Amino acid sequence: MELINFLLPKTELDWIFFLAIAFCFVITIISTFIVRRSIDKALDTSSASESFTDEANISNYLANDKWDKVFENGAGFVLILGLLGTFLGIGLAIQDASKVIVSLNSFSNGAATSNAMDTVGKLAPVLSDIGTKFKISAWGIGSHILIRLIVPFFGIETIRQKFTADQLKKINFDRKQQKDNFYKETVKFFRENKDINLDILEQL
Repeated sequence: MELINFLLPKTELDWIFFLAIAFCFVITIISTFIVRRSIDKALDTSSASESFTDEANISNYLANDKWDKVFENGAGFVLILGLLGTFLGIGLAIQDASKVIVSLNSFSNGAATSNAMDTVGKLAPVLSDIGTKFKISAWGIGSHILIRLIVPFFGIETIRQKFTADQLKKINFDRKQQKDNFYKETVKFFRENKDINLDILEQL
């Protein structure tokens, strides 16, 4: 219960980064789903006559230029947002704490003790607020871990690697067939044109 209470957003800064991290998390998952659907569509529409010349052509065939970058960088982006929110929160809290400490110096030796104690009392929630700013990092790290766990279930990289390997194997097989056919045709030509070959040799 205490952990849940700690992780709940309370301040305006908390809500800003909580919503930003949640938005990036949702967009990353949606983009992953879109990329997977585009891959499935490309595989369904591809035909046996689809020809590729090299690995670059194969990779580009299943690529989604718009959404690939989103789902690939989403995990890192939520982590950076979490760290940024923590640093900003700690910086603002330390700034508030410094103001309270400066106000302590304004009291003279004869100042009332109650006024000094009131000022020290103001420092306690500021210092407590510094600790709570680490919750933003917890949101970022938690979202990062979830993305890393969820994205592999879509099998995007596995499908792309298998498709690339199959197509490269097909390219190598076709090239070997072309070489064999060329060799057979060459041998056949010389065998069928022996007289012409002898005339050529005599002229040489």
